[in-house]
Amino acid sequence: MDRYIEQAFTKTGFSVVEVLTPCPTSYGRRNKEGRGVDMLMYQKQNSIGIEQAKDKTAEELQGKYITGVFVDKEQADYRQRYDEVIKKASKLNK
Repeated sequence: MDRYIEQAFTKTGFSVVEVLTPCPTSYGRRNKEGRGVDMLMYQKQNSIGIEQAKDKTAEELQGKYITGVFVDKEQADYRQRYDEVIKKASKLNK
């Protein structure tokens, strides 16, 4: 997870890191899902990386958590785009 967070911080543009983790205190207890460790083990056993998932059928992926980097593209960030707008507006006012 540290690696994904670091990638998000160093990426130009918008980044989202979604972290899935069960809540043993509320969800687990109310739904009789077991202890936090049991819930984490279930999640780990039912997770599959996006690269491995590409070779699986929909039936094989049923009930699995697909993990990994889903989109990775360079884009201008807000400040860069805003600077472009300012330059265009400045040219129109001359």
